Amino acid sequence: MAFTVGVKPNVNLAVAGGIRTGEFGGIITDSTMSTSIPDVWACGDCVESTDMVSGAQVSSMLWPNAVTQGRIAGLNCIGIQRRYPGSINLTTLDLFGVKAVSMGKIAGKGRSGQEEETIQQRTSDFMASYHFANGALVGFEMLGDVKTAGPLFQCLLKRSSLEDFDSFLEKRGRVFTNRGGDNMGCCHLW
Repeated sequence: MAFTVGVKPNVNLAVAGGIRTGEFGGIITDSTMSTSIPDVWACGDCVESTDMVSGAQVSSMLWPNAVTQGRIAGLNCIGIQRRYPGSINLTTLDLFGVKAVSMGKIAGKGRSGQEEETIQQRTSDFMASYHFANGALVGFEMLGDVKTAGPLFQCLLKRSSLEDFDSFLEKRGRVFTNRGGDNMGCCHLW
């Protein structure tokens, strides 16, 4: 069993220096990782950046995002202009041979006015939840056979519609034509 309580960025030095922080307590950056003070860049757990899927400002305290942000900040700092494409909420786990992956928006409330739905799928060796907002894929979680996680990332970036998503799954042998519940244990949740 594991419990997590989250993390909070320590931006005291930045705030003392007059750098602006955002809604989540992180340093506000633009796509070059520049802060509100000219010629000062920031990256990693202390920043807020744009979410690659939603376009919203987020605090994404994950190692792969921090590494890319650091590379972008460093290059811009020495005059080589590069843009950070955005953060992605991506977590993977292999626990005693059982694989799990989550990507994109997986929990919590969406933006006001968004129509949200979740489709779940279960077999004897696989479980998945696919999350949609306003008809577009915004996140998923998988447990067991996670080999479609890479292609699903492309669906996230494209904000695939439910119809496109059905086609994607069908091509990979994970068909569920009856969302009300079928022999594969799929169900449509609202």
